[in-house]
Formats: sequence, structure tokens, C-alpha cells
Amino acid sequence: MKVVSNNSFPEIVKNSFQSIEEYSDSLVGLDLHGYQLSKGDFNGHSKIIISHNFQLAIRQADAQHFQRARIDAGKIGMIFPLVQNEYINNGRNLSPEKQYVIFNGEENKIIFPKHHKHISLIINTEELNNYLSEDETHIFINIFRNLSTRVVCSEKKLLLTRQLHDIFEVFKLLAKNTTNNHLVYQDLYDSLFYSIHNYQHAYSDEIIEKRKNNERLLSRALDYIHSESLQSLTVSSLVTNTHASSRTIQYCFSRLLGISPKKYIIRLRLNAIRKELKNSSQNETTITEIANNYGVINLGRFKQDYEKFFNESPRQTLERN
Repeated sequence: MKVVSNNSFPEIVKNSFQSIEEYSDSLVGLDLHGYQLSKGDFNGHSKIIISHNFQLAIRQADAQHFQRARIDAGKIGMIFPLVQNEYINNGRNLSPEKQYVIFNGEENKIIFPKHHKHISLIINTEELNNYLSEDETHIFINIFRNLSTRVVCSEKKLLLTRQLHDIFEVFKLLAKNTTNNHLVYQDLYDSLFYSIHNYQHAYSDEIIEKRKNNERLLSRALDYIHSESLQSLTVSSLVTNTHASSRTIQYCFSRLLGISPKKYIIRLRLNAIRKELKNSSQNETTITEIANNYGVINLGRFKQDYEKFFNESPRQTLERN
């Protein structure tokens, strides 16, 4: 093991957020775009330990939301849920036997449940040689590649989540005291990396997971939805372009997301309109024009849905600018 340098000492950051934009801004190492899926306020908070080599965070938000994230090149990201709600990753159920990994420049789509809470870990693989030998670095990176494709042991995963939580709390205490010996930090870095390193034994004898048909179909449906114009997007066009029956599409969305495809499209549309209202001037545009650009036909119903969803009217959103 190599000695930790001064510029590797972690710092602690606390963030509160009221919107998906503020949440996105609090993340380090991710190019993230997202929107809210459940009604009410998005309010949440995060506690983050940041160093040059990694980010370890505990995050929570009060609304179900979707995020499309691309991780920076040379980095690996992982999410460890702290509640038993199901997460959806690229159309797949993130059950206790699966692990969410985003690797080295990849783009992933993930849906977080309402009142979720999770630990996120982002590691700079280009800096691993500061801590591990060349052979250890190679093994460590291969662990992450395997974790993204294989079934894992639930008990081992729960143990690792607890270890990361404990490591976070100790790092948090040490970050407040700059007089600590370098070796204390080195012990914690060792704990962080070897907690992950030992995780490989959880799946070594397991078979590669087969995606279920409804998970593949949901992934295909989400890809279509997010590639089409919201002005013309309908459930009917979704059914046609995914080559599945209306009943099957309805079942996939209801089972995996807890909402119908129609409600999903409506909420996507509401978020897009809200984002444009936030960036518009009252002198330049009208609510009706923006709503029509996103395929809204019944303006009265739209205003009711908007106010219930975001706890404010479209006019109030526009007037804040």
C-alpha cells in the first residue's frame, strides 16, 4: 500500500435540494439529466465525502424520479440502496440479488422510488495505483465489470452496504480534524477498497443473470420514449414501435414502475414544460404556447395536473422569472 498524499484528504459537503436540477448539481463525476415522476415536493438532502480519488455519499429525495447519467471517463459508479424499495436500472429490477454499476463513460437510465435512500460510490480508477499495485488494480476493475452482469449474494451485499455506511461515518469525523496522522487515513482507504475487493467472492459461483422479457421490453419502451418528440408521443405510437401488445406494455409499466405508460408520458411532459417555463420570460412566451409545443390538448386539465404535481401553478412558475 502507498501512503496517502495531502491533496487526497477528503472533505465533507452537505447539500439540501428542492428540485432535480439542484440534485444534479450536487453530484460529482456524473453528467446527469433527470425529472420528477411522483407528485409533491422533490425536497431531499445528501452528505458527501469527496476526495480527489473517490466520492462516497448518502443521498435521499422525497419524490420518485428518473435520471439519465453518464459517468466521466476513468470512473466507476455504484449505488447501494438503504431501503427495500425497488430501483429500476435500464429497464431491469434492481432487486437485492443485482447491483447497479455504471462504468467508465457509460450512460445509464435509473428510476429511484419515492422516499428512497442510498449510498453512492464513485471511484477514480486512474488514481487506483496510488493505493493498489498494478495487479490489484487490474483485479479491482474486473470486479466491477463482473458485478454489472452477475447475480450477487444478498447477505454479502447487505454487509458491504453496512461497511460503507460505517466508513462514511468515520471519514466524516476525520474530515473535521486536519491533525490526524496519514496512517489513519490510509487505514480507512484500505477499508474502502478492500470492502469492495472482498465483494467478488459473493458472486464467483453464481450463473450469469438472464434478463426477463418484461424488463427487456420496458428498457426498449424507455429508449423509444426518450428518443421521440413529446409533441407527438402517444401510448399508441409506443405500442406500435415496441412491437408489443397494449396489454403487455401496460403490465410492464405497472409492475416495474408502478404507473401506467400514459401517466409516465404525462409526467415526462409536465417536467419538460416546467423546465421551459423556468427558462422563459413572461414577455417572450405564453403558457399556452409552451404547452401546445409539448402536445397538450386540454389546457384546463393540464393546469390542474401541473398544480397537483408541483404544488404551484404554471403561472407561478413563470412569474418567478
